[in-house]
Amino acid sequence: MKEELKEALSKELPLEALQPIPGKPYLTSIKGIYVTERFNEVFGVGGWRVKVEFVERKEDAVVVKVIFEVPEKNIYYECYGGNNNKDLGDAYKGATTDALTKIGSYLGVGLEVFKGKVSLISNDDLKRKINNYKTTKDYQELKGYTLKEDQKEFVAAQFNKLKK
Repeated sequence: MKEELKEALSKELPLEALQPIPGKPYLTSIKGIYVTERFNEVFGVGGWRVKVEFVERKEDAVVVKVIFEVPEKNIYYECYGGNNNKDLGDAYKGATTDALTKIGSYLGVGLEVFKGKVSLISNDDLKRKINNYKTTKDYQELKGYTLKEDQKEFVAAQFNKLKK
């Protein structure tokens, strides 16, 4: 793959493209629409195509195979995705998004997330952590997270309460 293509695909995503996974404060995911947007920016609308094949459905989970192609750039990937949404239509869409996001990672989209350079935390997980803090030193743990502006304000307020 040409260097300029790699650079365009791996350009850092905006913070709003990322979301923490509730209950798993060590994991961050990328919103699927930002991967689609990056593909459109780099390959052009209609310059890439996706074929989705049903693989299996077991009890509460759906698995699909996604074939991703960019014919003009000779790019071809296959990937599996899964989802367990109770609504079957949403489960298929979610499984497709899961596979497309993984393909995006193969192409360099969101590298900062997959390399662990960005780690978000949900508001609930942040509050749970702070409620367990007994000293101002406990706040050092939060240096490992990328906090959004409202979270920074919340942390500062809680830290200042603890200092008093």
